[in-house]
Amino acid sequence: MTYDIKIGKPQQIGPLEVWPLAWEGLSGASYKTPPIGAGLRFEEFDDGDGPRVSCIEVENLLDEDFLIPSGWIIGAELLQVRSLNNAELIPARESVLVDVSCVERGRWSSGTNKVDGGRAPLSVMAAGWDFDGARGSWQVNRENRQSRVWNQVTLQENRSGTRNTSSLEQIMREDASSDQNVARVHNEIANRLRFHDGQNGALIAFEGEPLLMEFF
Repeated sequence: MTYDIKIGKPQQIGPLEVWPLAWEGLSGASYKTPPIGAGLRFEEFDDGDGPRVSCIEVENLLDEDFLIPSGWIIGAELLQVRSLNNAELIPARESVLVDVSCVERGRWSSGTNKVDGGRAPLSVMAAGWDFDGARGSWQVNRENRQSRVWNQVTLQENRSGTRNTSSLEQIMREDASSDQNVARVHNEIANRLRFHDGQNGALIAFEGEPLLMEFF
């Protein structure tokens, strides 16, 4: 299979290289993307045996489709804060069941959290994905995805100390303001990242090693 992908010159942002990509022929359908406002509603999914850790229901109250990237962290009024295993397109005025992983320990009860927690670190997003040689693609290992996610959340938390519920959203929020290295990279991305006309994707590398490629 051949893709007509054009690659631009990379931009150095802190320790990251960002390569602009343009892929002709992608769908021209319009959709909204995060930050997440009041247009989406998040609820626990109860299949009759109680809410499930690995699945939540997302309702789009808007008149436009909404795309939530993989790894996005959702708090809202869920029993635990979750992150999305995959990118999810929520059609306008529809509800969708989405696969998630828990990124908050020690709480399985009602509460109110920030709806939009941003995107999880790549190490958390990639945890529990194994390459399936027969299919030629990466697949979530449902037997150990959650435990491997928690291993990565623990490594994130170890930088600055434990929290009551080891919430990844809290870890990221606090580290962004207190960890000088994290804050510096955040600032560089916000101030220096530039997009090009016709760009609809990006390849991100760290010290020459590819980390993530996405199209939008």
